Amino acid sequence: MKLLRVKFALSLCVCSAVLTACGEKFDLPTPPDESSTTREQFLLFQWGADALQIDLNAPEDIFTGLDRLLYVADTGNDRVVMLDKAGRVQGVSPEIDHPKALGQDSQLNLLIVNGSNIVFRIDLVAINHLIGQAPIDTLVIGSNTSSFTGVGAFGDNGEFYVTDMANNRVWRFDQTDQSLKPVIFSGTGVGTANQPTGITSFLIPTGNISSILGQQGFIFTQIGQVFKLQWLSGGNVQPPFSPVISPSDNVDFFNHFKDDSRDGDVDYMPEDVAVDNSQRIYVIDSQADSVFVFNRNGEFLRDRNQISILSFGGTGSGDKEFRSPKGIAFLDVDDDQVLYVADTGNNRIVRFKLSSEFDSGI
Repeated sequence: MKLLRVKFALSLCVCSAVLTACGEKFDLPTPPDESSTTREQFLLFQWGADALQIDLNAPEDIFTGLDRLLYVADTGNDRVVMLDKAGRVQGVSPEIDHPKALGQDSQLNLLIVNGSNIVFRIDLVAINHLIGQAPIDTLVIGSNTSSFTGVGAFGDNGEFYVTDMANNRVWRFDQTDQSLKPVIFSGTGVGTANQPTGITSFLIPTGNISSILGQQGFIFTQIGQVFKLQWLSGGNVQPPFSPVISPSDNVDFFNHFKDDSRDGDVDYMPEDVAVDNSQRIYVIDSQADSVFVFNRNGEFLRDRNQISILSFGGTGSGDKEFRSPKGIAFLDVDDDQVLYVADTGNNRIVRFKLSSEFDSGI
């Protein structure tokens, strides 16, 4: 497989049966107006017979790269698995101790964190995406007490952010891997962190939504007692960050994860978050064994009877059931809108296709 390395901000042309995108830049989508009602649903999207011909052990993350490939943090097997969008194995990384979360910057460097103060980096372009032959850069960039649980890259400037569960921080690092400063500090209010878990930017395979927002923004999850899901943005890339969705908006985005939620005895534990081209927000919850889906206004997507139709889950190993899922990703290419879940307790990756209620072609 041959890749020509060029500046991603100017062009990305990938020549391969797997990497098919070629153009001067990603299109910048304009999200349509969206109410809280929908006629869509997620249907199980079965893998083909040649997919996932590899044993996974407690995978904790699934990530859709800017190169249109899928990356799985195969946590129990101490490796990262590269898949094409059909689930066919394209390669396996050298050993990485207990990888927990994945990201990718605009230069196609794969970023990996494992709950320590280390960020691992693989330059995929330099090794023509032959991940099994890749040298792994080890960046010790946190304090000895740091525990990085999520990583997200931003724009074309090489910066990335990590969530630090041990210190209740979100850290920002520049392209030289130097910490600029924490951008989110410990606390219990909006704009602060309390056991943060996952993080996502708006740099996704179908376009850089940050450009639409006119500013850098990110969404992070946490398992502390309050404000377990937060969408923050700031002028350019500088703190302070302010909430895009506020508690005063009185929407599901905040209300659902309150301790006095509708289920009472459920202590929600949102582990990871993803966004799509329409700025829909997808959250995976390891305690509720469920996927929760919000529109960009922070509302659940409901049918005309006001029943939440896109959110789904339950404990088990059935078609729409999970056991302690930890990772979630969304891929919107080639007219397919597919949601992927790292179903950690069931040792599997499952996928679901977004479809109208009248679509029977899956």
